[in-house]
Amino acid sequence: VYALVADRALRLLPWAALFAILFLSALSAWVARRLASNFSTPIQELVGWTERIAAGEELPPQRGRETGVREYRVLRRALRVGASRLETAQRQEVESARLRAWTEMARRVAHEIKNPLTPMRMSAATLARNGDPEVREAAEILLEEVARLDDMARTFTRFGRPPEGPPADVDLVELARAVVTGYESGEVPVRLRATGVVPRIHGHHDILGQALRNLVVNAVEAVTEGGGSEVLVRVEAFGDGARLTVRDDGPGIPADLLDQVWLPNVTTRHRGSGLGLAMVRRAAEIHGGSAVALNRIEGGAEFEIRLPRTPASRTA
Repeated sequence: VYALVADRALRLLPWAALFAILFLSALSAWVARRLASNFSTPIQELVGWTERIAAGEELPPQRGRETGVREYRVLRRALRVGASRLETAQRQEVESARLRAWTEMARRVAHEIKNPLTPMRMSAATLARNGDPEVREAAEILLEEVARLDDMARTFTRFGRPPEGPPADVDLVELARAVVTGYESGEVPVRLRATGVVPRIHGHHDILGQALRNLVVNAVEAVTEGGGSEVLVRVEAFGDGARLTVRDDGPGIPADLLDQVWLPNVTTRHRGSGLGLAMVRRAAEIHGGSAVALNRIEGGAEFEIRLPRTPASRTA
């Protein structure tokens, strides 16, 4: 019996070996296809991502926790970070190019405006000494308009110009007090509120003062035209730096302009040059900070200049 079983086993052994070989071959092919699919699918996905980045398109949003091979997860994160940085760099380059174009245009406009102002001012001053009351009144109007044009030309000249002189520690409370003092006797009351201990900012006093003055002028005009009652200037510590806030209870910022108010060619004032808020944002960026605009729930607008505290600053 054992001899019979052994004989049959020997006869079946080649067939069993052949079956095993075929089974292992099929299994190997299946595993190879699965592995190739597992490797090729993420590679095709990453190739598609690079094409999206090259075309300036957004990457697919991340849904939940990423799975798969660790190296592919690392590559996906790296591509997302790279795409974000590239988008930021492109946006900054566009803004820089726009700023350079507006700076050059503002310089030329200022030159063209200032040239005729001196003879116009001299002629208006001569007419203001005329004995005829109507002529004197017309001359005074001319002098006011000349002064306004001169102020606009100075604004154009300052736009985009680098800071003059070395930076120094700036007491923001004293700076805000000096700005507010000029509006205490005006038709629209401007109040100052300083909260807590405000750190000094290492920067340029004149640039920050002009930026705050631009915000106050805009707020006063908004309150005057919109039927508000007052303007509040607040100075306070913010993070490791400080924050200047100008708040009014006027009509607020039109919704379609809320994201564009910082652009040089956008203004909500009837007689504005369109450079006031652009200079505010520029002043904040020069000091490593940012400018924020929003509409208040209670009504009115609020503008913030957020400034970091540098190692050279000290507590006031």
